[in-house]
Amino acid sequence: MNHLYNIQTRYDVVHVELGPVFMVVLHYLLNLWTDLRAVCREQACARVLVEGRNPLRDMRTTEAKVRGDFLCGLEQRDVRVTFCLYNYPLDGLLDEFESAASAGQCRLTRFERVEDAVSWVGLQ
Repeated sequence: MNHLYNIQTRYDVVHVELGPVFMVVLHYLLNLWTDLRAVCREQACARVLVEGRNPLRDMRTTEAKVRGDFLCGLEQRDVRVTFCLYNYPLDGLLDEFESAASAGQCRLTRFERVEDAVSWVGLQ
């Protein structure tokens, strides 16, 4: 794992593990989504599980929409992305991101329990 995040493909699901110093800020997220899009394209994967503990956030509403729009641009059809972020605020910023990301080919949701996230994304 680099110090920000680790991306691995397990079966046909891309698992993103956020590192302990990962911050939910626009420039970190755009790098993550760029890498994620590349892995999804190279591995022909359309299911993603993002998991992290205690991520800090410095985000405004407009930035939440920008990062959602970027994820919305995934080329694969029927993309399923689930987040399991422990100790992360569930609020309007996350709602804005989910709305923007789900406007295209992507179906996005979040869970508080990894078992639920794994089940929804289809990882056995």
